[in-house]
Amino acid sequence: MKKTLSAFLAAAMLTGALSATAFAADTSSLVAFELDKPQSFTFQPTAEQDQDEGIAVATFTPQKDGWYAFLCDTPYSGTAPADSEDKVATCTATICEEDEESYAVEGMGMGADLSSLSEEEQNEIKKVFPHPTEVVFIAQLKGGTTYVYRFSNSSATDYTTNVTVKTHQHDYTEEVTEKSTVSNKSTSSGGTYRRCKTWYCPLLDYTKVFSQVDECILSQDKFVWDGKEKKPSVTVTTIDGKKLNSKYYTVSYKNNKKVGKATVVLKFKGNYEGTLTKSFRIVPQGTKFTKTVTKKNAVNFHWKKQSKQTSGYEIQYARKDSFEGAKTVTVKGNKTTSKTIKKLKSGKKYYFRIRTYQSVDGKKYYSRWSSKKSARAK
Repeated sequence: MKKTLSAFLAAAMLTGALSATAFAADTSSLVAFELDKPQSFTFQPTAEQDQDEGIAVATFTPQKDGWYAFLCDTPYSGTAPADSEDKVATCTATICEEDEESYAVEGMGMGADLSSLSEEEQNEIKKVFPHPTEVVFIAQLKGGTTYVYRFSNSSATDYTTNVTVKTHQHDYTEEVTEKSTVSNKSTSSGGTYRRCKTWYCPLLDYTKVFSQVDECILSQDKFVWDGKEKKPSVTVTTIDGKKLNSKYYTVSYKNNKKVGKATVVLKFKGNYEGTLTKSFRIVPQGTKFTKTVTKKNAVNFHWKKQSKQTSGYEIQYARKDSFEGAKTVTVKGNKTTSKTIKKLKSGKKYYFRIRTYQSVDGKKYYSRWSSKKSARAK
């Protein structure tokens, strides 16, 4: 059954991939549809690897903008070709604008002969296609534009049918509301819409649209620890560039008091549903040098102790004030307040700066660097 259904689905999708130029290169000799007048199509058995067999083509030029239906007057009937992997013989229909290189009109009609299938197999197909034996194509067309209609079958027997073009009046369902969904992985739009009940009518008519969430922006993504909770403000924008009203979400914060990674949690409500998280950093307070003592080929530094929310210090030094090619010395422990930098060249000028760090779950969070200080070793 899986092979039968998959082949049926494959036939349904095939026409959407075909190039319009394959059958729209020369339309001058094609039969033209007239509104409300049947056009007879006769198909011969499809020859293996011969795309021209089992195909009928006609043009249609509507006088007015509107929706049009291409209707077969008889259900499809036929026998699947012997070399087919499937039991089902199918026919399909597509349409495109004349001389277009790709389909400018969405939609497709299709049908199948289910007589060779078991009741179970037929029911499986009908779960996906409620009207599998009807060939109906419905599309919104522009007045004065010529369209090329392609109707093809896959059968081992001849098949004749009449196709009639009619104006289409939508038969609407009740309105349905779907919420816009939001998550860190993906977002989607939502809205209130109604569909046309007619088989293969592509209409999805939205009366309200809940625009897809595009971005969550924090007023700040880094704070300096001071013992207080950090709560950056939040702005949510939608894909159409507008600011989403805050009535559609609540904001809460996690781990937003100590040094480390903090989290903003947005829970959506109303016309939106889902949860979105954004992170920001809280870094330790910095420090500065308080005393400098030059020695032979060395410089000794003292700095202000920063014991709260700090694991240690880093001193960076270089010959250039841009700190290009700088070396870094790590001082573990927040109680140490002095360090001697050795193996410096006598009489040469060096630049120094210092910062604090805090280790949280194996990751270091750094303060900003202090202002640079210069010194010459003796």
